[in-house]
Amino acid sequence: MKEWMQQDCRCCHSHREERARSSKSQSSDWTSRSTFFNSTEQIETAKLFCAGRCDGTKSYLFFANLASCVVGLEACGGAHYWARRLTAAGHAVRLIAPQFVKPFVKSNKNDTNDAEAICEAAGRPSMRFVSAKSVEQQDIQSLHRVRSRLVSCRTQLVNQLRGLLMEYGIVLPQHVGQVRRGVPEILEDESNELTLLGRRLLASLYNELVDLDSKVEQIEKELRAVYAASEPCQRIAAVEGIGLLTATAIVAAMSDGKVFQNGRQFAAWLGLVPKQHSSGGRPRLLGISKRGDPYLRTLLIHGARSVVYRACRKKDVRSVWIVDKQRRLGTTRACVAVANKNARIVWSMIARGEHYRVPRECTHHDLAMRGS
Repeated sequence: MKEWMQQDCRCCHSHREERARSSKSQSSDWTSRSTFFNSTEQIETAKLFCAGRCDGTKSYLFFANLASCVVGLEACGGAHYWARRLTAAGHAVRLIAPQFVKPFVKSNKNDTNDAEAICEAAGRPSMRFVSAKSVEQQDIQSLHRVRSRLVSCRTQLVNQLRGLLMEYGIVLPQHVGQVRRGVPEILEDESNELTLLGRRLLASLYNELVDLDSKVEQIEKELRAVYAASEPCQRIAAVEGIGLLTATAIVAAMSDGKVFQNGRQFAAWLGLVPKQHSSGGRPRLLGISKRGDPYLRTLLIHGARSVVYRACRKKDVRSVWIVDKQRRLGTTRACVAVANKNARIVWSMIARGEHYRVPRECTHHDLAMRGS
């Protein structure tokens, strides 16, 4: 569904009669109803409703007065909110990613064709659906999105400060900590070429940097409180390479893990597996796909990078495997491999309620087998 508050409602009209006859091959959840609506009268009402414009209140009233049915929605802005409301009204909601709806759009794109495409996509027995997020999950994701924006603004400000100072012959190192310590000293130094106007400008930029630091610290304080109150976050943070930020981001993105059948599907959803361009039975693997949430993938890879750099000082089975990967494939690919493995471990811990098992120490036999 796209913009329920402004666009046409795109509830699924119905399965065609042919789909009803072939529904025996579908899953049990779909065989219980051969159409999205349970009677001809409801189907015609839904068609008339979808043909006209409606606001949020009319949308909810329509579904509140409708008998329980399956409703297909496109996973876009506001979709999780409407999924929660429609589920509370007794309907079975199917959220579909837009890229999976697009192939079913016939001819030109318009609201009617989009609604029909959502109907067709939601009726596919092998379709992948998006799990509706709870309000708590959206709160945690909002914290991460705001923090990411603030950090990006802080990086831009630091680069601007360094660039302006370079024009006056003052060079500061790249790290943000160097700028925090260096700018006050530069402002107090009367031997440089900074004028009174230039000092006022740099002072205002420095105050802006301090304000951004304060806002980032406040967001991180909120995330620490979320982490302390969440048992799943603390459980998956035991995995090497996963800290407070990554743990809270994963829990916000994936609630129970049941939407994925295995850890590989979760890793593929994050874009941590190779792209495939196979044909004629000949497999051809390319670089990593980089699908899914880039923020979450970045956190996993950066966490894996710290694990790879410290693996050479450890002798457990996991560290020996990492060192071997780094020697054969290089550091960057080893980091992606560790991120992939961490994603699979985290899925297993969340979906099955398991705890992290610390890798055992390597024996001489293990080292001999690795060397051979």
